[in-house]
Amino acid sequence: MARVSLKNIVGKKNEINSAVLALMDQLKEATWIEDENGKLLVGNAIASQKFSFPINLDNEIIGWVKGDENSLVIANLLTYLVQKEAEKKKLGTEVLSLYQELNVIYNFSEQLTQTIDPDVIAQLTLEQAIHSIPSDSGVIVLWNEEKKQLVIPATSGESLFNEEQLRNNPGVLLKIGLSGQSEIITDLS
Repeated sequence: MARVSLKNIVGKKNEINSAVLALMDQLKEATWIEDENGKLLVGNAIASQKFSFPINLDNEIIGWVKGDENSLVIANLLTYLVQKEAEKKKLGTEVLSLYQELNVIYNFSEQLTQTIDPDVIAQLTLEQAIHSIPSDSGVIVLWNEEKKQLVIPATSGESLFNEEQLRNNPGVLLKIGLSGQSEIITDLS
């Protein structure tokens, strides 16, 4: 997620700037806003500040409001605005992630419509699963009703199984296959 910048929130290009300046003017005291490094963002700094109030985001100081005790009002307002901006950025990131997932599903369905071969469908499905779920390798194991045995139509990465070992030790894979439910196994042991 992109970092929230206090400079962008109180900057001259932001509509909140005029509201903050008007509030500072109403307080009739010298108040100014600095970033986390002490760089002046709004107002005029004076040497004899009495108070310094932090502007926090997720337990991190991203700036200061300095001046008299009334400066706390501005610090609280800016803390609230910074939190709202962070929430908007987080929501934007989540929406982008969901869009990317939908795009992957759409592209995957487009690929599936171009074939009816079960082995090609299995390979496409495995490739998509490995792309979506970070992994080193994968295998699709299906129950062949005609042969009454497990078959491997698709593999990717390092060879996890070979068909002879599978026939000799079907174990958990046979149980999963006969249940009729697919399953992702993360620990082969």
